[in-house]
Parts: sequence; C-alpha cells; structure tokens
Amino acid sequence: MQVTSLAFNSDTCCLTYRISAATAARLLVDTRDGCDAAGRLWRVSVTSPGRKGARSNVGSGSCSVWTGLTRMRVRAGSLYKLTLCYDGGASASFPAAVDLRLQHSGNLTVDGPAGCESLMWGTTTTTTTTTTMTTEPPPICTTTSTLQPCGGSLGSARIYAINQGSQTLLNSVPHDGTLELTIKGTDCHGGNPPCPNGQYQYDYEFWVNDPNNPTGSSRPPTLQILINGVHTPPVGSPTVTDPNNTYLVQIPVQAGDPVTAIDQDDFSSDNSGYLDVDMNLICGP
Repeated sequence: MQVTSLAFNSDTCCLTYRISAATAARLLVDTRDGCDAAGRLWRVSVTSPGRKGARSNVGSGSCSVWTGLTRMRVRAGSLYKLTLCYDGGASASFPAAVDLRLQHSGNLTVDGPAGCESLMWGTTTTTTTTTTMTTEPPPICTTTSTLQPCGGSLGSARIYAINQGSQTLLNSVPHDGTLELTIKGTDCHGGNPPCPNGQYQYDYEFWVNDPNNPTGSSRPPTLQILINGVHTPPVGSPTVTDPNNTYLVQIPVQAGDPVTAIDQDDFSSDNSGYLDVDMNLICGP
C-alpha cells in the first residue's frame, strides 16, 4: 500500500502519475480530503493507453473516510495513467490538501506526478509498506502553514568603517524567521601607515594582521560589529581568521523588524572601506 500526501494551490490543477504493473493483480485507488476545509471534491481516473474507456470516480472524502474507484484489474507489463484533479466546490479554500492511496496485491511502479508542478506547493511525502493492512490507517493530513514560500534572498548591503552610529542594512523583515548574514571582506581602522593600507585591518570577527598573532586576534568588545545592538559570533564560533574573511551570522527576526549595524570603531576619521553583507531569510512559524 502506498499513501501520498499532496498539496494544491489551484482549482485548475491536475496531477498525473504513470503506473506499470510487473504482475497482473487488482488495484484500488482512492482519495481522502485534507482536514482543513469542507466542500472539496476530487476526481481520480485510471486509463490505459491504446485501450478504450477509463475507470473514474468523484468523491469528497472527509478527513477520516476514503472515497474512490472500485477495485480494478491491471495487466502485467501494461502502462496506465492515473490522474487526480480538483472537481467542484467552487467556494472551497486553497491551498488544499488531499491524500492519494494506492493498494495493489502485486508489484507496482509509480512515477510522477507530471504536469502542473508549477502550481503545486509544499512537499510530497510517501509512506510505503509491504504488510497486509487489516485496519484503517490513521488520517494523513497536509497542513497549509508551510506551503507558501516566503524565504530567500533579501539583497545586499554594506557596513562602512567611516560611518558613525547606526547603519540600516534592511528597512523591514518580511516574515518571522532566521536571518542569515554572510559578512565578507576587510576594512581599515587607521594606524601607521594610514588607510587604506593601515596597520589595523579588521574583518567581521578578527584583527587580521596582528603582528603578535599571525592567525589574527579577536576584535575586542569595544571594537566589535553589532547587528541590531548585539555582537553575534559567526556560525561555528571560529577561533582563527577565515582565509576569505567571510563569516555566516544568524539572528532571529520578526516581521517588520529593521536590521541595523554599528561598527564600534567608526569614530576615527582615518578609517576607510566597508564589509559586504548578503542577507537571506529562512522563514519560521
């Protein structure tokens, strides 16, 4: 038996699977509507290329009841096409979840879905068992909370060594989650010789040319870079300078939050340069 949980975001979407049977046997295909809305109907049909006719059925299937085709016989070596479509309930809400169940007494190969993938949200989870089911399996429902994508790149910004006070990297975070900041490069904080090739070169985490420590020394608390008022160590908490002066910093954010930076050694007029920042959002609940 194979149960697949699917998510649709359109009432015009159909998904098609290609089925081939290694042995002649009986096949049962049925559906069960997801648990999040009422009034939706689903049409499932099975056809064999080159043969007339098709088995088809329309059923709503509540959260706990399977509805579908009567048991049909499939031939060994023959190819079949299974199509699942939304079929009615114009007032139903989308995204919509539906479970597709296939029961076959022999060996069955299922490929797909094909078509309409651009309208399909979320992921497909398949559970397969070779044991005989004597009781109804528990409902498998796909929630809609994680279906709509919201993460991804939020663009780039720079943290300037010469700018005093707070610098805005992002005006407003679009969604709750974790903001990943890839901070790279070095800037100059004066010294002898002066900038741009000054004695004091820093990346996000380290003084990179400390003559007393060739691998670099950590920026002291008074010279750290603050993101939203806090200095967050890079992922992995490195103890030596990255060869590419590149670090990944992760901070929790909420929708609407601005993202700001302060270089605590920004008061000196002999500073120069900047650090590049690439921003990526990983959405949370």
